[in-house]
Amino acid sequence: MTRPPERITPNSHQTSSAETPLTVSQIKGTATSKPVDKKINDSEEATNFEPSNKPLLGNHVSSADLLQSASNESSHSQGQTERQQETTSSQTQAAPLASQKNFFKDNKQLIVGTIADLNVSAPTDCFVQLVSCERRLTRDGKPFYKVTFRDARQSIQAILWKENPLFRDCQQYWKKGGYYKIRGIARNTNYGIQLDILRIRGVTPDDKKDGFSKNKCRPSSAIPPETTTAEILALASQHLNKTPLLLLVRKIFKDNRIALYESPASRSHHRAYIGGLLEHTLSVTKLAILLSDHFCSIAPQGKSTIYKPLVVAGAILHDIGKILDTQMLVTGPKHTLAGDLIGHAILGVEIIQRYSIEVGLDNNLRTQLSHLILSHSRFQDWGAPMPPSSLEAMILHYADYADSTFASSLKLLLEDSGDEFFTERKGPFGVPILKNIFSPFDEEANSKTEQLQSNSSDDDNKPNKSSDSADSTDSTHSNN
Repeated sequence: MTRPPERITPNSHQTSSAETPLTVSQIKGTATSKPVDKKINDSEEATNFEPSNKPLLGNHVSSADLLQSASNESSHSQGQTERQQETTSSQTQAAPLASQKNFFKDNKQLIVGTIADLNVSAPTDCFVQLVSCERRLTRDGKPFYKVTFRDARQSIQAILWKENPLFRDCQQYWKKGGYYKIRGIARNTNYGIQLDILRIRGVTPDDKKDGFSKNKCRPSSAIPPETTTAEILALASQHLNKTPLLLLVRKIFKDNRIALYESPASRSHHRAYIGGLLEHTLSVTKLAILLSDHFCSIAPQGKSTIYKPLVVAGAILHDIGKILDTQMLVTGPKHTLAGDLIGHAILGVEIIQRYSIEVGLDNNLRTQLSHLILSHSRFQDWGAPMPPSSLEAMILHYADYADSTFASSLKLLLEDSGDEFFTERKGPFGVPILKNIFSPFDEEANSKTEQLQSNSSDDDNKPNKSSDSADSTDSTHSNN
């Protein structure tokens, strides 16, 4: 039986060197035997710094923080004095950036990790984005802030009561969508895993040396957008044969590079993160090429039946309207006004029409390409003004449908935490999805399978006495 994690408060996070701290991912699902006090100890020492005009904030240092060095104690007292002087002035002045640059440096350097690396006993540094900062009241009217931070893979919440020195900073200076460096510990409560913030400040240019990147602090593709874009354009060069379609694709990607890097593939169904649109586009293009090659090989008239460059160009540009249809906010992907009133298919055609004139695309080819963009979703309820009416449009539809359906099903499987054979939520076909109940990496299952195969092989090699006797009898009858 797994021992529940020790109750941790901001003043009691010291651990023995022989113990291995549990990370956020390891303590998920465990429960404390009794509620954890949320109130901050009034005797706890704390230091707050005013934020600079850049997103640089104050900090909170626990008296039990063993990482506090003697040199920091000096700057601690100086920071308190400076703050008292500033609050008496008619206008609060921001602390200069230079005075904060060594904020996280002390006698014991910590490796910068992720939210998943936060544990119940040892402080951990990580870069995060502030998703929300909600002021709430308890039933007794006691104010507190419910704060949510996230990185590229998960999120965590912190509760700030009025007694916490960070309460004032949260109220006045913290900005939703801002990027911060935090030092903290994670603890398990009756309300789930919560973060105790020991130190916090806004990111600085120097943080890039420690690995800070915006895409590491928000839901993003694991593949750099530059890599995905390069692969898409390589496929375009290979299959568009220096036609005006190739010039069209290159021009659109060049002029809309940043928008393509930032756009998600959907608002919620699949790849709803930064870089998701490029991932989806690459996958659909590869599928469309495979389908085109297959149907060209079996069509009665050969390759003349399907114009493959049109299929490839359509696959690369089929969702180009989503750069105008969807915007990535701190809370997640949302439709723009144009997305709600017009839709990504028509917005995509408008982009195609404008750039087609610049590159001199033939009117007939432009019309057929526009049809692929308008019809790739097939149904009007799915955002298609027209159904697919050409072989190229049909190939594109099924390539797009296969990728989006598989990606949304995979997302559902990864998010499901139940113990049943099927997912709790229904998949894209209206039924739950069967989980992988036998994994090729399941050592126990593999050992049992190998044992069965070994026993079966041994049985096959053993002489069958009854069979030998029967053969002898048959031979005897035959001789007679």
